[in-house]
Amino acid sequence: MKRVLIESPFKSDDPITARIYKNYLSRAIFHSLAMGEAPFASHGFYTQYLDDEIDEERKQGMSAGFAWGEVADIIAVYADYGISYGMSAGILKWKSLGTPIVERLIGKM
Repeated sequence: MKRVLIESPFKSDDPITARIYKNYLSRAIFHSLAMGEAPFASHGFYTQYLDDEIDEERKQGMSAGFAWGEVADIIAVYADYGISYGMSAGILKWKSLGTPIVERLIGKM
């Protein structure tokens, strides 16, 4: 199985948009699994334990996600809702490491 790090929008100050992004992430994970991959989405995992509203904790979660991404076979950027600031930071990191990046569209809800 390919190890796939998922990038998708997640953080939003609007509760409705935040819910849409969480549902979208669930769909992205399911999509990756259906392709026979082993996905990991650090932004969906670490935010269960760290407060995304506290800059230091957000940075800690992003650093932990980068550590996982360094062993990923590919980075899957789910882009139906655009590219967020956090996604941009990840994409720049993966490009600098030469990690293959694929853009995926699964449709908005």
